[in-house]
Amino acid sequence: SCSDAETSTLRVGFMPRVEQISPRMSRLFFYPALLSLLMPPAASALAAIVPIYNAYVFLQIAGKPGWWLVLLLIPIVNLVVGIIAMLSFCKNFGKGGGFAAGMIFLPIIFYPILAFGDAAYAPVAPAQA
Repeated sequence: SCSDAETSTLRVGFMPRVEQISPRMSRLFFYPALLSLLMPPAASALAAIVPIYNAYVFLQIAGKPGWWLVLLLIPIVNLVVGIIAMLSFCKNFGKGGGFAAGMIFLPIIFYPILAFGDAAYAPVAPAQA
């Protein structure tokens, strides 16, 4: 016969834990959305799944120079550069700063909204000085 400790272990071991389900669910929603957002300008599905390459394509879509990728590798600087790039990225899809904040803080919700909603990629010309 099983003791109480063995029985509870069997029950817990049988049920999937939240930390096991959450990454799978996030991939289910996040990667198709990321693929949809990065695919047309990059013309490659690799842009959604290859980490450094997708950051480079993201910067291209945001209208930022490719050397900003180096800035994304520097701690603290990457926060500022990432926010600026996200604002430009959202602007190129016709969205504003509030939507960019949503993309930063709740990406699992806002990436699919941007990818599968009515937003279309229309690059905004940089302001003339």
